[in-house]
Amino acid sequence: MPRPGHSGECGSIRLAEVEARVVEATDQDAVTTAIGVRLPALHRYAPAFTAAHRTPLYGLAPGRPSPAGSWLRWGAPDREVLAVLERAELLAALRDARPGAAAHTAAALLADPALLGDPATFWAELATGAGGVEATVLLLAAIASRTPRTDGPIPPDAGRLAAAADQWRAALAACLPPGALASAGAFADAGLDEDLWLSLMRASAEHTPTLTDATLVAERAARHPDSEDALLLTAHLVTHPAGTGQNAAVRRHARALLEAATALPQDERPSEIQKLRRALVNAGDIDAAARG
Repeated sequence: MPRPGHSGECGSIRLAEVEARVVEATDQDAVTTAIGVRLPALHRYAPAFTAAHRTPLYGLAPGRPSPAGSWLRWGAPDREVLAVLERAELLAALRDARPGAAAHTAAALLADPALLGDPATFWAELATGAGGVEATVLLLAAIASRTPRTDGPIPPDAGRLAAAADQWRAALAACLPPGALASAGAFADAGLDEDLWLSLMRASAEHTPTLTDATLVAERAARHPDSEDALLLTAHLVTHPAGTGQNAAVRRHARALLEAATALPQDERPSEIQKLRRALVNAGDIDAAARG
């Protein structure tokens, strides 16, 4: 028989204490926080207990503290816990910009892109209703911030890069409302293959031309004067400036791209060069008309 304070008896005493607090005091912030930060361990090592107390442990009802809400804000990422949350409540938490919701969801989707079902369906569902566009912007930015960079100290994790590309591609395929892909610009220095990056960023700019980090996006695109995607992407950025502070820098990179593309042999120049020239002229760069 286990001695008091050890093995089975210790576990049952602690679970009984947790149960009492879950049932009687889930409206107390200190209690829910203490349980919430340990929710992954509780979920993993006491599955029968967590299943029996699913609603008080994993509920995300607005305005009511819960261990799951505290886990989102303070706990370590755990895709198993995220997968147990009620889908409608998780979507509501994302739309309400609940602290930690976007970060935890991004980490989980990079670890398992299909965790929440078909990715395009999930993105379309998230964007529906009040706060949906803002939620997609926040989540896409959170995914981008966790995507390995081009200048990282170690070679990028191929699995994470593929997962990030899958999520980005799914968001593009989801027919999201205007403005929902603004934060695609946060992928400006993502360590993706250049052709793939140019294709996804161009498609994002076609959907939501006012991308975040437009200067960094234009700078990277300017390295590819032989790419039609680079020229079209940059033309969108010039035509639809994201903010006055970035306009001059974006146009500077656009001019560099136009000059480099114009310098290519005639048979190697992308056919879309005229669109970038026209965008610059329309933006007030009269000198662009003389280039080429």
